[in-house]
Amino acid sequence: MKRRDFLNKSLIGTISSLGILSLAGALRTAFPNISGSSKALRIGRKDDYPMHAFTFLPDKNIFVYRDRIGLKSVSALCTHLGCTVNRVTTGFLCPCHGSQYDEDGIVVGGPAPRTLAWHSIKLLPGDEIEVDTGAVLENNSYFNIKPGA
Repeated sequence: MKRRDFLNKSLIGTISSLGILSLAGALRTAFPNISGSSKALRIGRKDDYPMHAFTFLPDKNIFVYRDRIGLKSVSALCTHLGCTVNRVTTGFLCPCHGSQYDEDGIVVGGPAPRTLAWHSIKLLPGDEIEVDTGAVLENNSYFNIKPGA
């Protein structure tokens, strides 16, 4: 085999390999894995959360909101590629690619394909709150604590 033929075949092989890797990366981007499995997270008691405010729990990647109706938990993971969203005055904003969500986690701009996930919340003995990040509810779903709580 001549040197020129060897170099041409090597170049074609390298370009083909890079093309395949790029395609695999593009497909990974199109179908991100951010759902995860069911995971019960203990998040303390209702009094740990201020009224009428979203509290970010960075170690759990969720926001918890409390008002007179009860508690609700929304995922802090952008549905585009799984970056952690920030709380802004109009809702939530993904710093990675600019996806925007309103107060209810509904997509209002950017590349995100779905709304933010709302999680199931239940009260455990001793008034401890548990969030199940694998149990996705309708948008803006509440866990009703107690009347007037």
